[in-house]
Amino acid sequence: GGCLGCAMGMLADGWTASSIVGSSQGGGKFVVLKLAVDYQILSAGLAVSVTMGLLGGLIPALNAMRLTALDALR
Repeated sequence: GGCLGCAMGMLADGWTASSIVGSSQGGGKFVVLKLAVDYQILSAGLAVSVTMGLLGGLIPALNAMRLTALDALR
């Protein structure tokens, strides 16, 4: 899942979104947000996904390890 998310992030690199942030009198500013995906962001995303996967799989595995075979079959 983390690799797929990083691949989709790489495809979205450079996308822009624009908006007008205004006040109540009609004046406003034109704001452009540009998505920048670099290797530092990709490595942080992969690290978070691996950590979540390990924690999500380790806790149930430790609980299952404490069961006897007969209790696990029930």
